[in-house]
Amino acid sequence: MSLRMRILAGLVGLLVLGLAAFGVGINRLMKGKLENQLDQQLVAVAGTVRQVLVTDKDQRGLDRLFDMPFPERKVPPDPDLPLPRKAGAGILEGPQGVSDLAAFPPGLVVEVRSQSGTLLDRQMFPSKMRVEDLPAGRPTVAPTGPGHRRTLTTTMHEGGTPVLVTLAIPIAPVDGVLGQLTVIELVLGVIIVVIGAGLALVVARVTARPLARIAATADAISGGDLTRRVPDRNPKTEVGRVGLALNAMLGEIQRYVERLVESEQRMRRFLGDASHELATPLTSIRGYSELFRSGAQDRPEDLARAMSRIEAEAARMTGLVEELLLLAELDEGRPLRPARVDLRAIAADAVDDARLAAPDRTIELEATAGLYVHGEENRLRQVAANLLSNACRHTPPGTPITVTAAPGVLEVADDGPGMDAVRAARVFDRFYGDGSGLGLAIVASIVAAHGGTVQVTSAPGEGTTFRVELPPVRESDRILTGS
Repeated sequence: MSLRMRILAGLVGLLVLGLAAFGVGINRLMKGKLENQLDQQLVAVAGTVRQVLVTDKDQRGLDRLFDMPFPERKVPPDPDLPLPRKAGAGILEGPQGVSDLAAFPPGLVVEVRSQSGTLLDRQMFPSKMRVEDLPAGRPTVAPTGPGHRRTLTTTMHEGGTPVLVTLAIPIAPVDGVLGQLTVIELVLGVIIVVIGAGLALVVARVTARPLARIAATADAISGGDLTRRVPDRNPKTEVGRVGLALNAMLGEIQRYVERLVESEQRMRRFLGDASHELATPLTSIRGYSELFRSGAQDRPEDLARAMSRIEAEAARMTGLVEELLLLAELDEGRPLRPARVDLRAIAADAVDDARLAAPDRTIELEATAGLYVHGEENRLRQVAANLLSNACRHTPPGTPITVTAAPGVLEVADDGPGMDAVRAARVFDRFYGDGSGLGLAIVASIVAAHGGTVQVTSAPGEGTTFRVELPPVRESDRILTGS
């Protein structure tokens, strides 16, 4: 069963139970009210009968109930009500219009018996109904074949003689009223249930509509559309909160998938570029090896040149493989071995090495003592060396270079030709630019492993500045790569 049908069945079931409970309660309340009215009628009739019997001197008994009018007499000392007279249709009134005397309802039965149980008198209004002798003093319900009646048996005096008087009123009118009330309740209940079922169906559809939208979004995402989102985002509703949570999860999934796709594409480019870069020295080595086999060993000059080129290409390939291994190690997130490192000393050593490699250049160092950072010394030396090597490689001979060391900052600036914004945006990509194309990529990976940043500022004709920012000295003994 679908959620919509379960909601509909639950709401209709609750409505039926509520109507049933309401109907039972109303019927019980109405039945009690009507029976209480019958009991009041019995008590009122009993008062009238008591007055008639206590003044019955000619032994006419209950026939005097129908005399009209009663002869005027003094009010007897025992009863509390004035003597009744017949006003019509079985209604008795007092001679002064007292309104609390009994009205004889249709079907009323009055019996008078002696103390021994002998029937002395009996009157019916108007049909014959058998009266049951029941305990005196309280109205009760007695079975009488086809119907029931409320009865009251009490002791009275007829001309000074004690007698038992039984009064009975049929409860068929009560049953009729209750039956009609039940029919009305059933008809109204059916109408209310039908209307309620329609409203419940509307409520179920409205309630299930956000879930249907969530299902549609899930189907679209499973079909490959990772940009779809759940439209219900109201944090004040349960479905809205679910939608917000799902959208957050879908956003994370989309970003993760995009990173995977980007990583895969980058890996493919990396493998293609690495294969190309490795193919060049391998081709050179193969060529000189064939030259050696073709007779270069008999020509000392050709042999020396071939061995030198083989050695140079092997060294180039070794350096490329080492750089690839370093990048792979950094990508795997292997932990560094951090320590308290003097940034000025690293910058000074890198400047000295660069001056030896390019004696025709002016390389200046601007730094003060005591510039300590937290990192792995060998990796930071590689950063400085790669930045200076990049500056020397991509500027004309004789171009001045300035290295600046400040607290947590290392800058390498040159006055070379610079580069445009497109090239500057890709300068840290792997295998981009001249040479192996891995020097600046290694710089970016090492700096990121130390929790720092590296930026480039350049414009055509205005030179280039690389700025590395590293975290200051901390108490931790270890920095995880990629943090």
